[in-house]
Amino acid sequence: MRQDSGVFILRHDVDSPFVYRKNLFKKIMNRVYLSKPKLPGKEHLPGYHEALRNTLELEEKYNAKGTFFFRTVTCPPPDLVKKIINDKHEIAYHADQIGTFQEFHDDLKKIREDTMYPIQGFTKHGIAKVRSGGPWDEKKMVEYAHLANLKYLAQGVFHPDWEKPQLVNGVFLFGHHLTIKDSKIDELIKYLDSHTLPMLLLHPEDLFIEGVKEKFIKILKFAKAISVEEALNQLT
Repeated sequence: MRQDSGVFILRHDVDSPFVYRKNLFKKIMNRVYLSKPKLPGKEHLPGYHEALRNTLELEEKYNAKGTFFFRTVTCPPPDLVKKIINDKHEIAYHADQIGTFQEFHDDLKKIREDTMYPIQGFTKHGIAKVRSGGPWDEKKMVEYAHLANLKYLAQGVFHPDWEKPQLVNGVFLFGHHLTIKDSKIDELIKYLDSHTLPMLLLHPEDLFIEGVKEKFIKILKFAKAISVEEALNQLT
């Protein structure tokens, strides 16, 4: 396996405040705080943002940079915001309320206020039991990004042949990505080798699935991970 094969964009969609796999207590807490995020005390519970902390530690070890997309219900506490920024990662928006543009924009505004970070882009959360992101509608998402003066939508789905993101209605739209937990290592390496600007998605909690961490480390040794912001800076 080559040790120098260019770069890839590292995308993290932070869906959950607790790692809920194989732990009933954390599963309950995850559901409670996704449903009622204003309830106090979550930062004092064991395992709060454990997956995010582990991801940051791992990426610091391998000098990897990425973009962390947060829902309002998973927005990090001040100490983690500070570490993300100090480690030169990017903070972005993971939209899970998209019924109206007002809902979308209100959540974006809240994350900007809570993190004090100049958020430039977003991804859409998938269909879930709590705070569902609803079905995928690329045109609608580009329109929301344009109205909110966001720079990019980093969720490539329908355009696997695109070598680089395309400017659509003033918004950089990415054409493709692979999810690390759902892909075999050979598929991931082939994807990295065959695309000019590949994007890989890793939910922080995925690192608690057997075999995913080892697969991710192989990727970090194979190519350099950068944020969406850094990738677009290289293009513009």
